[in-house]
Amino acid sequence: MATWRGKSGQTYEYTVQSATENIPQGGGNYIFIRLEGNTWYPLYIGETQNFVARLSAHDKIPCARQNGLNEIHYHTHNGNEQARRAEEQDLLQNYRTVCNG
Repeated sequence: MATWRGKSGQTYEYTVQSATENIPQGGGNYIFIRLEGNTWYPLYIGETQNFVARLSAHDKIPCARQNGLNEIHYHTHNGNEQARRAEEQDLLQNYRTVCNG
């Protein structure tokens, strides 16, 4: 597990997987990660209603791969789009990513 903190101070628990492992079912938030030593560098922060559909052909994967993508962190939720978007924005306000924007 990985804990990510938003600008608000709220913490979010994410499951850590290698970038090549199976994508979970359902929806939630995700972070493309470059792991160097013991440090995680967020490359892209996003949210989706359906991980499988979104990540199977994600337009930011080439950017993330160019920047060392080797893990994906997942925070699965119920289908509440408002909560997913709020979490995404909270995290984006606290971390600089090379592939968002």
